[in-house]
Amino acid sequence: MQQMFLKEGFIMLTIVIVFYGIDLEKSISLSTLMKNIKKVTSASGINVILYDNNKESSQNYFNILASNVELDLCYKHNPDNPGIAEAYNFAFEKAKTLNSEWLMLLDQDTHLTSEYLTEVVSKIKNNNLSEAAIVPQIKDPVTHHLISPVLKDTKETVFPGTHKNLMAINSGMVVSTKFLEQINGFNLDYPLDYLDHWFFQMIKEKNQSVNVLKSGLLHDLSVKNLKKVSNQRYENVLFYEKKFIIEFQPDQLRHYYLHSMLRLAKCLLVSPSKIKIILKIMLKDVT
Repeated sequence: MQQMFLKEGFIMLTIVIVFYGIDLEKSISLSTLMKNIKKVTSASGINVILYDNNKESSQNYFNILASNVELDLCYKHNPDNPGIAEAYNFAFEKAKTLNSEWLMLLDQDTHLTSEYLTEVVSKIKNNNLSEAAIVPQIKDPVTHHLISPVLKDTKETVFPGTHKNLMAINSGMVVSTKFLEQINGFNLDYPLDYLDHWFFQMIKEKNQSVNVLKSGLLHDLSVKNLKKVSNQRYENVLFYEKKFIIEFQPDQLRHYYLHSMLRLAKCLLVSPSKIKIILKIMLKDVT
């Protein structure tokens, strides 16, 4: 692991980007972060962790990157590809050692803007936030429809302000490390899929609130596209969806099976190869 930490100064924000399936230099999140962060604030006070789940190391690229930027950087290579929960926990532990009160979570393909980064830094500098998390408005890059955050119960989209009982995707979310301490970090039982659902379930159970930003980000939620998502990934999503419902929403099981029947009908028209996967998970014991 290669790391370059500031010798002085207060780390107000730790940022982690998790990579898999693409080289670091091709990451939209990394390139747009590097492009916009200097417009927003001094590099002092921000630590960036690049957590690389690819089989091949990008240590050489990291060394070049680190020598050409003023940011406080850390690189971690994990070819075992354990998912994102382990990467987030690595970043959480690093944030604690730096006394960082906030942790920004990023996938590799979120398009960051100076407006988003400015709003995040401004809220953190005010130092009076009591919310468990800060989330941007996430829009589909093609339709520009708002896809996150939504109300957990009705799935209606939510606009700027402080709210409870929300659901949002991981990427772009900024999490209070104090709240993470309360819930003992991220749950490794949800290594990738439904980790976001678990996190917002914890916020609900702890009766905490979420601050929704005015700024929006573009993010391709490819897992929602039946034609794009691989059969293996689709099976994982369905597995952890059922696991989550059984563990936290057992009263929704009847609705789950009814919804699965609708999925079968949709897959018959859009992606027939996934029909067997749906039936497999419907009948599978996931406990």
